[in-house]
Amino acid sequence: MGKKKYPYNKLNSKQAYNAKELETLLSVHQQTIRKLWKREGLEPMEASKKPLLYWGADVKGFLKRMEEKRKFNTEPYDFSCMKCQKATQPKNGIVYLSQKNNGSYCLSAVCATCQCKISKFVAKKDIGIFSKHYEVKPLEEMTIYRTDNSSVKTHIKHVSKTMKNESFKNNRKPTAQASLNKNAISSVKTHINEQLCLF
Repeated sequence: MGKKKYPYNKLNSKQAYNAKELETLLSVHQQTIRKLWKREGLEPMEASKKPLLYWGADVKGFLKRMEEKRKFNTEPYDFSCMKCQKATQPKNGIVYLSQKNNGSYCLSAVCATCQCKISKFVAKKDIGIFSKHYEVKPLEEMTIYRTDNSSVKTHIKHVSKTMKNESFKNNRKPTAQASLNKNAISSVKTHINEQLCLF
């Protein structure tokens, strides 16, 4: 089940509901109820009778358990890994800083347990907290290690270089857009490095 929080307080614990009624009250698709929620443990009152009815108390209890499973007890400098379903630490103690178009800051890292990408948004004033616990680098230096022992570079510079090579393969000069991208990348890198120097 995803991260969506369902308004199960709308349900009466002593009332039975069919999938259509739950869809209306909880804003969830009927197929999610019949298939996904069933796989995760929600059972109808009588599986042999149609339409399937779900006891209100059972649905509320099921959704509460799902909520608890998604909660992680983390320190301010911890990350939450959705694959591991627990708080985790960045691999090798390294986190990567980026700034979004809206001005917000995001820290990304590789989960030390499952090697998947983990991330969290942080306030500018809180970046210093992470710099005390981890080594902070620009996002363009980040590498994701897959379970097949291969790795993939995530930084834009790598993509830009690939595009440039393809352009030369086709005996064409780099386009004006490619030059613009290169300048933008350089500007972002300079800005992030300036932010890191503040801490």
